[in-house]
Amino acid sequence: MKDAIPSFFGLFRRSRYIRPSRPLDSEDDNSEESKEERREVERFAVACIGFCLRHDEPFRKLFWQKVLGGSDGTNFPEGAQIEVEPEDWADLRIEWSREGKNYVHVIECKVGAPLEDKQNPSKPEFQKKGGYGQFFLEYADKPERNAELSYTLLGVRETIVLSATSRESRIQLRAPVPWTVLAHSPVVSVLHDDLVQSLSKLEITAFSMINAQKVKIELGAGFASILDAQSVLKAVIYRLKLVPKYCKLEIGGGDAIYCAWIKQVPPKTCNACFHESLGQHLGLGRGGHEQGDALWFGYVQNGGSITREVGFNSGSEKEAATILNRIKTKIEVKKKFPIYLTEPKCESGVWAFYVRDKGGSDIGDVHWFTSIIFDAFDK
Repeated sequence: MKDAIPSFFGLFRRSRYIRPSRPLDSEDDNSEESKEERREVERFAVACIGFCLRHDEPFRKLFWQKVLGGSDGTNFPEGAQIEVEPEDWADLRIEWSREGKNYVHVIECKVGAPLEDKQNPSKPEFQKKGGYGQFFLEYADKPERNAELSYTLLGVRETIVLSATSRESRIQLRAPVPWTVLAHSPVVSVLHDDLVQSLSKLEITAFSMINAQKVKIELGAGFASILDAQSVLKAVIYRLKLVPKYCKLEIGGGDAIYCAWIKQVPPKTCNACFHESLGQHLGLGRGGHEQGDALWFGYVQNGGSITREVGFNSGSEKEAATILNRIKTKIEVKKKFPIYLTEPKCESGVWAFYVRDKGGSDIGDVHWFTSIIFDAFDK
């Protein structure tokens, strides 16, 4: 049986950990159930990383250089002690000695959940009583240890701005490291590959994107896998850095089989991100159309086959024509792949048009969708 194949994910399925029922690195769902799912997946991910560090030399070297900041050409400290959740304030704790000096490195891992102030080195609570920094110093300053200290945040999405006080701390604070350093690095071992595939199945987007990049749902072959389509649409949302709260995945509805509907976001939602600028790009304006759909992309039924499409809503016929010409020039002149463009039609005061794949291209679905959308707005 397939489920009997030994893997980290197989262990997860048989464990007391909670199987996620939704993407876990979206911060929109703050229900207690979602928070508990995140905590349990974080704990399992940390346990898997700790296992790889203990038993896989190539992965240790990758982790040392990409996550812990070791110089190229250097290796993970020989004889280092690796602990998984030894304290409430440490997801991973690594200790070693070199040339008479002791070192302690703590790694805090996050899957979607925001940092608490006591975990955040840019907040004063970090070094106050009950803060992780204070616990860290108390541990490292014991006479038998007297260690140099380092703290790394893995998978944190917030921007960390260190104050003068935090920079003067005895703790060496590293810039947050994204999950992509482990997900997108060339696979160095069987265990590393197992880690990537298992965390992908646990809906950590940086890892699930790896598999989504390879997906191409064949036109005319029928809708073989809803899960493949779902992974593609989520990967496109992730790559475009769209705000998940304003993105809706929908099965069915007219000719659409599985599509993502992207609404405008109110001003100052995401600090001048691509999503916030959609309204301006499409000529929809600010304030009057925030709750309307700016664009959609996904799979539709077209004469008995499945077709990739991207649809746009524009504020004027002129703006719609400008965007269509831009897409046509960038896609057709550069001969990226064959497409079909519709003429803009006015629907409820909005000019709607779409771009359809004609087929005949081997390009993956994530690349196809993102190429169309980026080219539409790349002036």
